[in-house]
Order: sequence, then C-alpha cells, then structure tokens
Amino acid sequence: MARAFLASNLANNGHVVYIFEHTFFDRNKWLFPGIYIGKNCFKTEVPYIKTYYKKMKECGVNVWHLDEEGGVYSGNIDDQRDILTYRLEARDLDEADKILTWGNWQKQVFDSKNPRAEVVVSGSPNFDIFQEKYKYNLKNWDLDVTGGRKDFILVNTRFSNGNPKMGVQHRFNKKQPDSGRDTEFYMEEAYIANNKLLFGFIELCIYLARELPDTEIVIRPHPSESHDIYKILTKKLHNICVTSSGGVESWIRMSKVLIHNGCTTAIQSIVAKQNVVTYIPNDVTAIEDKFTAYLPNTIGRIAHTHDDVLSFINKPYFNQSKIWMDTVSRLDSIEYISELVNREPTRSVDTLFNSKYRLFLREKMKDIVMKGINYMTPNRKHKRFNYKEFSKIVDLVEIANKHYKSNVKYKKITNGCYCIYK
Repeated sequence: MARAFLASNLANNGHVVYIFEHTFFDRNKWLFPGIYIGKNCFKTEVPYIKTYYKKMKECGVNVWHLDEEGGVYSGNIDDQRDILTYRLEARDLDEADKILTWGNWQKQVFDSKNPRAEVVVSGSPNFDIFQEKYKYNLKNWDLDVTGGRKDFILVNTRFSNGNPKMGVQHRFNKKQPDSGRDTEFYMEEAYIANNKLLFGFIELCIYLARELPDTEIVIRPHPSESHDIYKILTKKLHNICVTSSGGVESWIRMSKVLIHNGCTTAIQSIVAKQNVVTYIPNDVTAIEDKFTAYLPNTIGRIAHTHDDVLSFINKPYFNQSKIWMDTVSRLDSIEYISELVNREPTRSVDTLFNSKYRLFLREKMKDIVMKGINYMTPNRKHKRFNYKEFSKIVDLVEIANKHYKSNVKYKKITNGCYCIYK
C-alpha cells in the first residue's frame, strides 16, 4: 500500500517508477540509471556480499537505502543501536547514495560511522500510510480486505521464532544465515521465550472469546508464523478468526482495539489513532524480555492480567506519549521522499521497456509455467512470492489517484514488475 502511494506520488511529479519483486532486476539486469529506494541491494545482515550492489552501481543506479525494519528490534536501547549496525555497514554506500532513516536515533548511529553517503531522516512510508488523511479513500478497500469486518478485537502476534511457518526443523537448520552476533544457544532461548508468550496470548484470546461472545476476535499471526497452533486451539470458539489475508493496514483501521506484545504494529496503530493494549503477562521473565522489542511495549495501556485487558477494551484511549517519535521522527514520509527525488537531476529513460521487451520473454514464460503449476497444485506450500497479492498494486494506484487527484497510469511488465508513470 505504501509503495503504491509513493510510486503514484512520484509518477505524478513526472518520474517513471518501477515496483518489483526484489530479485527481479538482479535476475534480468539493471537496464538504465536511476534511484533505487529499498534495502535489498544487500541480501543479508552484515557481513554480506556486495555483488548485487556493484552491478547496480555499474549501471548508474544510486541506492537510497530505506530499511523496512529500520528501528524496532528486540532488547533495550543499546541492543537496538547494536542491531542497526548489523543491518547495514554505512560506509558501504558511496557519495552518490543516501541512507534514509525512520528517525533521529538511527541517523545518529549511522552518522557516528562516518558514512560517505548522506544520512537523511525520511520517516517510513509504512507508518505514513496509517495517518488519518489516507483513511477516507481507503475505506472501501479496507472493508474488502477484512471481508466486511469492523469493530473487532485485533490480536497481532510476532512469535515466528517459536512458531515458524516453515516448521521447527527448518528454523534450527544450521544452514540458516547467522549475523555473527548470536550466542551459542540464541535460537533455543528464542524458541522457548516466544512459545511462552504465544501460549499466553492464546489463553488470553480464549478468555476474551468466552467473556465477549458477541465480539469477534481476529488473531493475525506474523507473516513468518504458522497458523496451525492458533487454529487448532481456538477452533471450538465461534468468535475467533485466524487470518493473515491482506495488509495489516486495513485490519488496524477497521478494528476497535489492538492487543499486542512487542509488535511494531502498536506504533502504526498509534499513528492511526487507534486504541492499543499492550499485554505483558505477570510471569514474563528476563529471557522473554530479551527477545521482545522494548519500544512497542511502552505504547498504549499496559495490561498484566486477562481482567486488565478486558477492562481496557471498550474504554476510549488517546495516546499522549511521544516516546516513539525518536524512532519514527517524520510522518509525512511519502511527500518528503518525493521532494527529495524531485531535487535530483532528471535523466531520460525508456519509459515502458518497449525496446527491451525481448529481455523479459524468459520472465513472461516463467509466469505462464508458474500459473499452470499453481492451478494444478492449489494447496502447494511455501510459494516463494505472492504474485496474486502483488497484482493488487494496480487497484491501490487507482485509489492513490483519487487521494492525490492525479491520473497516473500503470503497465504490467511481468508478474513481478509494474511500471507507474504519468
């Protein structure tokens, strides 16, 4: 959603924008100079290979590094600063690049590394899109995503360390990437800590479902989590739904309250001016805290018992704390990033790849083959990328046109790439 609005805003200013599955140009070659906004030029945490970055630079692409996980990490403030330096080695970017940060403290950390690239507090479009100014034009979209649901209790979880989508054996596979900062029993401790909180949240949901039989409770697991345990343990309760369909933006806007523990969506909910309850069970230990992001747990009303949560659900709450604003220091991120791009020298490019069409025949053939495979095996697990969900970018561009009173257009290049232009 945020990408569609940013792309539409940029296109309305006369820029040609491509939104793509993150390996698309790595596989099909970078074809002309431009600005790349994102983080996937480096595929892992430090230490990483620079192969992809170098190929982008050879083609004249300037990297504006914007990390989607750029500020909310497990542990305390010192831990978060340390983790940020594992996300990016600031001096790996050159003078033509930029480092875009969510907030002030991230800029301070990167500035301390004497980077060659300019460090700019840009905010994050993924927080900007929660502001009320977008709400009106997105209302019908939101209702469609939630299946008409509104005024429900939303429970967002983030327990993928203990409840991995790919299974426990995959989580403990020694071939999994290691940033170099983890202790010997890091994975084991994380698995146990996450599961303690996971079962605590399931107990809470069962309690609320019984106490509020006429209220729907939507459990929305993290995209990296399995749904199975939630569905199995709550299947006897008619008013609990487990889903991860659509974007979290719609579910937050349509809910009456968010319940969470250590989840970034707490900050997004506050931006959306929604009611937030932070559930921290009384029996939480230092081990669970170690694997919990501290900042989201300072937001909203803190509940330590089931009864606390129940008492907070229907009480209006207006967040007064601004502690999160050092992490997300700019909200009008979409307009600000567009302004930064507008200041850059313009370069002529082949707008719709018309002269490069043959380069993408292989990609188009792959799309046809994968469509056939998915049709014949509809229950196939672990699809690598959700192209069907990605295709909704065109609908979001139409909504962005209404919001900006613009008339930008889109063209599908392949399943993994769309061009947005004026």
